Amino acid sequence: MVDEEATETLAQRHKREQKELQGKIQALKHGIPKGDKKRKKQVTIEIAQLQAELDQRQQEEIDDEKSTTVNGEGNTSLSEAVEDKLTLQENGEADPPTEDRTSQNGKKTSKAQKRREKKEQEERERQKRLVEGEKESANHVRNLEAAQFDKILKENQLKIREVQPDGDCLYNSVIVQKFGSSTKEALKELRQKTAGFMRTNEDDFLPFTSNTKTGDILSTEEYGKYCDDIENTTTWGGQLEIRSISNVYQQRVEIYQANAPRLVIGEEHVASTPLRLS
Repeated sequence: MVDEEATETLAQRHKREQKELQGKIQALKHGIPKGDKKRKKQVTIEIAQLQAELDQRQQEEIDDEKSTTVNGEGNTSLSEAVEDKLTLQENGEADPPTEDRTSQNGKKTSKAQKRREKKEQEERERQKRLVEGEKESANHVRNLEAAQFDKILKENQLKIREVQPDGDCLYNSVIVQKFGSSTKEALKELRQKTAGFMRTNEDDFLPFTSNTKTGDILSTEEYGKYCDDIENTTTWGGQLEIRSISNVYQQRVEIYQANAPRLVIGEEHVASTPLRLS
């Protein structure tokens, strides 16, 4: 039998990875400007690529896990024997006896098993080609975006400053602009302030939230958990968090995009020096 403990651990990790990906997908969706169909299409492609890559990797891990299963004592089942016999009859005569391939655990692999493995391998290769095609399409889009974005930077006399692309990237981008560099203490403080402002002004934010499973507006309890996650985890930030940050620092936030007009959040803070994101 397959080691149940190992299988359970693999299943738990896969569930966690899918949950983390859904959080990232939600952040990408929240970052789409309202009415920007072109950006929505690009994000849809990116989401499909991320989901396909994760699904493929997890399926390969499941296949690897299954490959360690002991398939009895090497005896061919009745259905496999019939299938082998039919194959020989179709060829007109039986091939000379050949030694079955022996697996790593010393058990002989039947011809039917070989055929199943071949089909599984062909399916994996087909999935791989699909993913590669999606990657090629996504790379083409990214190259076009990069060229357009370089043009925007030159027109506005701006330069990109890279930050680690993780769940804290929004907050670290703001901190670097405000203070020159980011620290764990500054990151913790900004997350606390962002969550605190959203808790205090729940009525201004709650209507724009959505449950990732149902699409409904979050309940009060769910909204409280949403704010707790902002403060205490590395969950990604989107437009709601950006609006909160704009109010925390009383600064408007300008978001530069390759194929869409500049998005301004916190326009009421007109006298402030803007925070710039991309």
